[in-house]
Amino acid sequence: MPLPSSPTAPSRPSPLLAVFAAAVVSAFDPTWLSRPVSELAKEVEIRADRVSRLKKKLLGPLTNLLRRASTRGRKKRRKSSKINLRLLRAEALLEVFREVSRIGGTTKRRTQDFLVAARDR
Repeated sequence: MPLPSSPTAPSRPSPLLAVFAAAVVSAFDPTWLSRPVSELAKEVEIRADRVSRLKKKLLGPLTNLLRRASTRGRKKRRKSSKINLRLLRAEALLEVFREVSRIGGTTKRRTQDFLVAARDR
């Protein structure tokens, strides 16, 4: 006997999940169902308005989840905003200033080389 794909996943979906799926199918194309969703819900003793509220509440997030799960490749990185880049530059310049102050000014060749390297970074 094969093991289930997930140890927490039930072997059979709940009646509520099945009726919810039927409601989603009905929203796409009602001709795909042999009976109305309200009749299916009544058969498993679930109120039709509950299914309707769940569909309204969950359809958007499920669509987004499906879109994310079905995309190929790596996620696109967010580009840093101009404000974040300015903050990063300011922090880097402050670090350079601290190091220059620690070394003792810019008259030494070593300090000048350090500043040039910091600017290039």
